[in-house]
Amino acid sequence: MGFVDRLNFKVAQKKLRNNIDRDGTLNNKKIEKFFQHKKGGETGFHIGGFALGFFLGAIGIVIAYVINDDYKRNRVKWAWIGLGLYVALAVVLLLTIDWNTGYY
Repeated sequence: MGFVDRLNFKVAQKKLRNNIDRDGTLNNKKIEKFFQHKKGGETGFHIGGFALGFFLGAIGIVIAYVINDDYKRNRVKWAWIGLGLYVALAVVLLLTIDWNTGYY
C-alpha cells in the first residue's frame, strides 16, 4: 500500500474503533445497519452449503442436515443445489466424451 492508502486505512480504523463500545456493541447506526444486512445467511446464496454438496456429495448433504443453527434450512437447500450441479456437470462431461478415443 502507498502512503495515502495507509493513511486512509488508519483513519478508517480509528473511526471504527471509536464506534465500538467497551462491551463490543456498535454505537453507530450506519455501521450497525451495514453489518446486520451483511450478516444474512437465512436467504440467498450459502457458499458453505453449496461447497458441501458440490465437493462432498451425499456426505455433504448429511453434514448440512446435522449442523443445527439458524442457517440450516438455507444450507441444506444449497447443499442439494451443489450436488445437483455436480451431477449435471458430470453427465454433460460423460456425454461429450468420444468413447473411441477418450477425448472430449
